[in-house]
Parts: sequence; structure tokens; C-alpha cells
Amino acid sequence: MDEVTQEESAPDKPHKRGIIALTLTLILLAAVYVALGVFFTGHFGFNTTIDGVNVSMKTADEAEQAIQDHVDSYALEIVLKDGDKQTLSGSDINLDYRPGDRIQSALEDQNSWLWPQRLIGQQEPVEIGSAVMFDASALQDLVTAMPFMDPSAQIPPADAQIVFDKEKDEYVVVAESYGSVIDTDAVYTKIAEAVRKLQSAINLDEAGCYLKPSVSEDNAALQAKAEGCNKYIKAGITYVFSDEIVPVSREEEMNWVKVAADGTASLDKAAIKDFVAELAKEHDTIGTPRSFTTHDGQTIQVTNGTYGWKINQDKEVSQILSDLEAGEDVTREPIFGYTGNRSDAGDWGTTYVEVSIEDQHMWYYVDGEQVFESDVVTGLPVEKRETCTGAYSVFEKLSPTVLKGPEDEDGEPEWESDVRYWMRITWSGTGFHDASWRSKFGGDIYKNGGSHGCINMPYEKAEELYDIINLGTPVIIYNGTKA
Repeated sequence: MDEVTQEESAPDKPHKRGIIALTLTLILLAAVYVALGVFFTGHFGFNTTIDGVNVSMKTADEAEQAIQDHVDSYALEIVLKDGDKQTLSGSDINLDYRPGDRIQSALEDQNSWLWPQRLIGQQEPVEIGSAVMFDASALQDLVTAMPFMDPSAQIPPADAQIVFDKEKDEYVVVAESYGSVIDTDAVYTKIAEAVRKLQSAINLDEAGCYLKPSVSEDNAALQAKAEGCNKYIKAGITYVFSDEIVPVSREEEMNWVKVAADGTASLDKAAIKDFVAELAKEHDTIGTPRSFTTHDGQTIQVTNGTYGWKINQDKEVSQILSDLEAGEDVTREPIFGYTGNRSDAGDWGTTYVEVSIEDQHMWYYVDGEQVFESDVVTGLPVEKRETCTGAYSVFEKLSPTVLKGPEDEDGEPEWESDVRYWMRITWSGTGFHDASWRSKFGGDIYKNGGSHGCINMPYEKAEELYDIINLGTPVIIYNGTKA
């Protein structure tokens, strides 16, 4: 029986030894845990930093000394956007460290029994507040004097913008550029903050110390406008004038597109009206000074009158809107309300009537050749009866007709004249006509016996002119050098 008992109890020995070993290990670990827990009641735990200085395993006095040593040799590396670096020394700004009892308080605030947790990884850095002192004025002066603060060395940021890509034949959004303009207030604030935390370096770009563009490439409104522009610029408009070809630039067309908050693109009629007004200002000739060479070779300036080129602005705006909506290239004339002859020799070309009030004579030229002339009697040179000067055109021919003056108080015309040949050049009543009541023409007759503003002609001459002159023929009337 004894042998059997010994054999059965033999396997229990290793098991008992394992239990004993585990027990001893746990006792040892507990002892270590307690010992370190007690140790960290007077020392900072693993992976502990105060104001950027590693104070792990140090007492409060040792930590304060380590921080003081760091302050004594402190320098801040300022990293610029382009990678260049500037260094700021603590001694240049009278950097000092006065922690008082803050380090001891920080030590007492830590839970020494959580040392295993601190052993595992980096802990939140400890910042003890305003223990760092420096001369703020000296800091500002020092930073201000650094080369990167010189405005002349800074490149302004540029907003993202829409440009026309010739290769793609469309508008694209070009990304913004950030430049190197310093946000002065931010630089002082961020560098001072880095010094207070005793940081070894600060990247000004990452710290947000550079001015940024206000419009970025991914701006929804800008993207929508580009799309809207591309929708409408498919229609290229080219104007044909008598002496030049004027294409509308893509940039100008882009100004005609407006984008709503929801990104919907539409045409800005007001902007198009402004463009047409400027186009008219540049190309309308009515009322603008134009040179005219008289029959005897004199050059005079013609400014008055109703003859010449004048764009019908309302109709032209409507036509532009239609062209853009159609999305097709067009080459055309503007829509004119008044037109002149298409010639390089002035609005009137080489076919026109010339009337000299001073000479009391008229000439008719066709393709540069004189085909007709006559003595005339123009208006009495007093207010409301003198013949108007300037450039006009024949726009009505009647045979016969009755010319009537303004109405009197009784509603009757002040005068009436039966004429056989009437060629109107103004709506106010000026025109060429026969004057059978006169026996003489030319000379100084007009000075005392002039007409009511019309250009009187001998009957036969009026008949001849009536037969050969066409509607639309320019008429230039001048008195000396006044026209």
C-alpha cells in the first residue's frame, strides 16, 4: 500500500513548485509596483515633460534645474515658408524662468500609482503657466528686424481666378498662390506663444502666419462661373465696321456672365448694355468732329448734324443676347440706327452735297466728280431763321408740296409756300426747294432777305437736283469754318 501511495503523489510536486514560483513573482511585482509608486510620490513619472523639457524620474528641484538649464541656453528656430530659418536667442529677449511652487504643485498633482500607464506611452505635456518671462518689446523689435519681415521681400498672395486656356479653348480655374506676405500680428503672437512654451522651433506657415488668398481653387461660385462662361463663350462675336474688324474678347464676354448662389449661370444684361454703350462711344460718329475738305481745298471740322453712324443700342443688346444663347460664332455689323457711306473718305464718302453759306453756293459731287452746282439763298442770319450747319442727309423728296411755318396763337401757320421740288434734310423743316418768288440768288441776299432756314434754289436748278439726287445723300453745310 505504501508504494502505491508514493507513486500516486509524485506528479503533484511540479504543480506545487509552479504555484510557488507564480506566488513569488506576484509578490515581487507587487513590491516593485509599491516601490515605484512610493518613488513617484517624490519624482515625476515616466515620459513627463514640463514646458517642453523632459523631467522624467526627476524630483521637483531637479526638474526646476533642468528647465532652468534649458532656459539659459534657449534658442527658437523660426522656419519660413521657403525653408529658410532664423534663430531667436533667449538672451536677446531677457528670457527668465520663475516657476515659484508650480513645479512642486505639478508633482503633487500627478497620481504616482499610475506609473505603469505613464510607462506605456507619451503623456500629455505639462504646462505650468506664466513661469516664463521675457521682454516683449525686445522680442517685437528683434522679430521686426528679421529679413523675412521686410515688405519689399514679400510676394502677395493671389486669388484663384478664371483664365482662358487657348489650348483647351475654354475657361479654366487657375489655383490660388499663397505668396509670402507676413501677417505681422500673427507672427508676434505665435512667436511669443512658442517662447512661453519653450518650443525649440516654430514653422510660421503651419502656425498660420502668412496671409492667405481669399478665393481658393475649389470655390463653388468660381467653378460655377467658369462653367457658365464656357456655356456662353461658344458664341464668338466679331464686329465689322467700314474700316476695321473688331472681335469681342473672351475676357469681355466673361464679364457678361453672372452666377447665382446656386451656381446657375445667366447673362448680365446690364453688363452687356455697358459694353454696347462703350462700343457706341468709340464708333458712333454723329456729333463727333470729322474733317471735311471743301471745294476750294480748305479743311474744316464738322461737328453738328444728324448724318453719320450711330448704333441702336437697345437692338444691339438684344442681338448680343440672342447670339450668345445660340452659342454660334457670328461676324456681323452692329445694328445701326443711322448709317453713313462706307468709304475711307469720311462718313459721307465721295458722293455728297456741299453748301457754303458764306459763298451762297452749293455743289453736288458723285464719286468725287462735280455733277451739279447752283447759287442759293439760305436762312436769314437771325435766331430761329438761320440755316443749320453740320452734316445731314436727304431723307424725303416730295413734288409738289406746301411748306408751312410754325403755328400762331390762332393755330394757323405763320406762313405757307407752295413748292414744286422739296428735298428735306431735317425734321425741323430745313431742305432744298425751288423759290419761284425770287428772281435772284447768291450774293448777299440772305443777309436781309434770307429764307426761314431752307436752302432756296432757282426753279430749274431745283428740278435738276430733284431728278439726280438720291435719298440718303449726305449734305454738308458750313459757314466759313463752322459746320
